[in-house]
Amino acid sequence: MAFGGTFTTEAIIDSKSGANVAVGVTEAMKTAWSIEAENYINGITQYDFTANYGTISANTAQLLSDAVSSYAAMHAVLYDTSNYTNISEAQTKIAVLKKLYNEAINALLDTKVTGYMS
Repeated sequence: MAFGGTFTTEAIIDSKSGANVAVGVTEAMKTAWSIEAENYINGITQYDFTANYGTISANTAQLLSDAVSSYAAMHAVLYDTSNYTNISEAQTKIAVLKKLYNEAINALLDTKVTGYMS
């Protein structure tokens, strides 16, 4: 099965998850988490970015990629934290990913930003 997300790539998710992410995290899981995040973004923004992906600006595409990859990477880290040096390492990574995710979501919800970028 090939990675099936629209807004990001598996490589970006992997880089954000880090070297200590569990080997049990599969491509199918990353696809599922990505689609889950994409649907959430479409719902809260009340705009179908997935259907209109080919028409959005590069700036908006970057925000979407950052939000989706951060969301999927958070789930990859949470899947199994035992490979991290300690729980604090995993918690710090999740906190950073959550910050990136929230910043991207807030920008997508800001009508001044989306009006400029769509």
